Amino acid sequence: MGSLKRLGVIVAGVAVPVMAAMSPALAQASASTVHATGTGTEVGANPCTGAAGSFTFNADEVMHTTADGSGGYHFSMTATSDDRFVPDDPAEPTYSGRDTLHADAQEVGGGSTTTYVQVGGIRAPDGSSVRFRSLYHVTVSSDGTPTATHSVDTFRCA
Repeated sequence: MGSLKRLGVIVAGVAVPVMAAMSPALAQASASTVHATGTGTEVGANPCTGAAGSFTFNADEVMHTTADGSGGYHFSMTATSDDRFVPDDPAEPTYSGRDTLHADAQEVGGGSTTTYVQVGGIRAPDGSSVRFRSLYHVTVSSDGTPTATHSVDTFRCA
């Protein structure tokens, strides 16, 4: 749990092979939708208590790509995930919950914009909880220079 943004990278990692396989289709106007599932485990720490443990997720994903026929495209992905944090110390509580991830990428004229938002929460049987929100945005010009970046991770412990 120490790095929930990696969940988005892991889940979005499913999208990269899909986009690579579609690259020939980008030369012509086309649209496609792919449904997938993803699972993962990451070692981390509870951001509220510092307890070490493992964060696991099981995600259902929908990815949609529309190519404009001139090399540009719009890609969007929404994933919902059942999440669980199991601490290494069995005396610490186990948390479970759900989150939603949305990623959006667009390339037009060689420039690109990518936005990623993840929101969710997990709760333990003792009533303690962690709510989280991550937002990442980057705009890259046609020469490959980043022109705007924004990154925010927020955790709320209760």
